[in-house]
Amino acid sequence: MWRSTQQAWRRLARRPAFTSAGILTLALGIGATTATFSLVHGILLRALPVPQPERLVFITRSGDVSIPDGADWRAAAPSLTSLALFLRDWSVDLMGPGEPVRLSGYVVEPEYFRVLGVGPLIGRALEDADNRPGAARVTVISAALWRDSFAADPAILGRVVRLSDHPTTIVGVMPARADILGDRAAFWLPVATETPWALNERGTNNFDAMGRLAPGMTVANAETELRAICERLEREYPLTNRGKIVRPLPLLDFLVGGVRRGLWVLFGGVALVVLIACTNLAGLLLARAATRRREMALRAALGAGRAELAIDMLSEGLLLALAGGALGIALATVGGPLLTRLAPADLPRAANVGIDWVVLAFGSGMALLCGVVCGLAPAWRALRTPPAAALQEGGRGSVTASDRRRTRDLVVAAEVAIAFILLFGAQQLIRSFLNLSAVPLGFDPRGVLTAELVLPEARYSDREAQTRAFRGVIEALGSIPGVEAASSVIGAPLRPSGRGIGAWLEIDGYLPAEGARPSARVRPAMGDYFRTIRAPIRQGRPLAMSDDERAELVVVVNERFVATYWPGQAAVGKRLRFKGWDDERWFTVVGVVADTKTADLSDDDTRAVYLPYAQRGPVAALRHLAAAHFRRPRGSSPRHGAGGVERRPHADAGECRDARHASPAVVSAASLPR
Repeated sequence: MWRSTQQAWRRLARRPAFTSAGILTLALGIGATTATFSLVHGILLRALPVPQPERLVFITRSGDVSIPDGADWRAAAPSLTSLALFLRDWSVDLMGPGEPVRLSGYVVEPEYFRVLGVGPLIGRALEDADNRPGAARVTVISAALWRDSFAADPAILGRVVRLSDHPTTIVGVMPARADILGDRAAFWLPVATETPWALNERGTNNFDAMGRLAPGMTVANAETELRAICERLEREYPLTNRGKIVRPLPLLDFLVGGVRRGLWVLFGGVALVVLIACTNLAGLLLARAATRRREMALRAALGAGRAELAIDMLSEGLLLALAGGALGIALATVGGPLLTRLAPADLPRAANVGIDWVVLAFGSGMALLCGVVCGLAPAWRALRTPPAAALQEGGRGSVTASDRRRTRDLVVAAEVAIAFILLFGAQQLIRSFLNLSAVPLGFDPRGVLTAELVLPEARYSDREAQTRAFRGVIEALGSIPGVEAASSVIGAPLRPSGRGIGAWLEIDGYLPAEGARPSARVRPAMGDYFRTIRAPIRQGRPLAMSDDERAELVVVVNERFVATYWPGQAAVGKRLRFKGWDDERWFTVVGVVADTKTADLSDDDTRAVYLPYAQRGPVAALRHLAAAHFRRPRGSSPRHGAGGVERRPHADAGECRDARHASPAVVSAASLPR
C-alpha cells in the first residue's frame, strides 16, 4: 500500500492540471457539505447543555399561561417533578453614572432554575422567599453581563444596581447555559417584585411554561394530565380559560421544530452537490485509467495480482480525496460562520454552530468515503477487462471500446440526473420566494423605517408622562425635512408583537352566543399611523394626533372585525367598549382600515381595533412599547434617516433608548422587513 501510494503521488505530481481539477472538485463539495453539517449538528443534533435534557418540556397553549393556572398545573400534575412560568424579552435600563444601558432578560418564578437543573457560577439562584409580595428586589445576572459591564468583579454579590430606577441587589451570576432558549438574557427577575399585577390575575396570559418530566413519564402522560386540569379550569373559570388547549413538546422540538425540515432539505441538496463532485472525480479517474489500460494489462500478464492492481488504482482516488477533504474542511471553517451570519436573526441555537471534533470527523469521513468510491470505479473497470483484450490494438467493435462507451455514458447520465434534481429543487425555491414576495401585506413597507422605544417605568409611571414622551418623539421625527408622516404603535406589523394586545369587548348591536365573548387585538397608535404605512382606509377616516385625551373617544377597526361583528352593515358610527380592562367607556368607530399581516407572512390579520394612544385608559398598566415609523425620501440612508439628518433623541424623550442595540445616543432604524 505504501509503495502504491508513493507511485500514485508521483503520477499525480506529473499531471498538475488533472490533480488540481480533482482536488478542487472535491474541496468545493466537501467544504459545502461540512459547513452545512455544522448547522445541522449545532442546531438539530447537539444535546441541550443541561442535565437530562430529554426530560425538559415546553408547555404551549393558545393564549400563553397565567400565574394562577401555572400553580394549579404544578399542584395537580404528578408527571412533572417541577414546573415554572417565565416571561421572555423583558426590558429594563441598567442605570449608573453614565448613560443608561438597555438590557433584555426574563421575569421568572424561582422554580425556573430547578427545572433547568442549572446552578449559579457564583452566589445563589432565585429562591421562593424572593418571589413574595413586598420582598426586597433582587436579581441574578448572566455571565456575559457580569463580564462586560462589571469586569467579572468577584465582589459583585450584594451590589445594588438601579434597574429602570429601581434599586436591585445582585445575588448571583448564572452560566451561559441558563439562557437555554437563546434569547441572550442578561438578567432574571422574580415575578412578585417585577410584575406583581400578574400574581393573582387568571386572565393575564403573558407567561410561557416549562417543566421537567418525572422519571418514567412521557410527554403523552404530561399532556393527558394537563388537558384534564385545563378542562377542569375551563369549567371553573369559563371567562378566562375557555378553549385554552395545552400541548407539551420536548424542549428541543419546540426550539428547532420550525427549522428542522428546512435544514435537512438544505443538507440533502448540498449532499447531492458532493455526489456530483464524486461523479466528476470518478469520470476523471476513469479517463485517467483508460490511458493506463495497456500498462495495467501488461502488469497483470507479468504476474501482478488483482489486489495489487486494485490498490494501485485506489491510491490515486484516496490521495485526491484526502487533499480535497483537507482543503474542503478549511473552506468550511471559513464558510461556516458566513452561513450563520447570512441566516435569519431568529435562527434557534445559532450560537452552537461551529467546527468541533464531530464536524471534523464528519468532513474527514466524507473525504475518505469519496476517495474509496471514486477509486473503486477505475479499479473495477481495470480488473474486469481481460489482459489479452487490453493488449490487443483493438478495433471499433472491440469489447473494450464498447465497455468504455457504456461506462462513460453511465457516468454522464448519473451527473445529468443529479443535476436535474438540483435544478428542480432550485426552481421550487425560486417559485416559493416569488410567491412570498407577492403576498399582499395590506400596507406598503417601501421607505418605512422603524425604531423600538421603551420608556423606563420608574420615570414614566403615569399616562400623561408617557403620552408626552411619545408625542415629543413623533413631532421631532415629523419635523425632519423629507419625512412624510411619523407615528407610533403598539403591535407593529411583521414583528413578533404585531398581533397587539388581547381584549374582550362589548359591541353595540352584536348579540354573542351563550357563553361566548367578542374579542379583538387592540393596537394603541399615535399620529397618522395609517398614512405612515400607507394602509388603505376603506370607510370613514384614520386616527389623528388630535385624537387626544380631551377629544371624543374613537377607534378604527379592520375589515375582518367588521365582517365578524357587523356583516353587511356600515361600521362607522357603531360603538364598543373594552370589558376585559374594566373600562366602561364607549368608543365610536370612525373608520375601517384594510387587514394587514401581523407577526409574519403566514399570519392573517385577526380582528383588530386601533385605539388612540392618548385614550388608552387602563392599557397604561402594560409595558410601554411602541415603534416609530417614518417614511424615508429617495436618496437618504437608514444611518442618517430622512433628509440625511442624523437622528438624536428629542429633548422631551431623552430617556428613550433603542431596545435592540442599547444605544444611548442615537435611535437606530432598520427597514421594515418585507
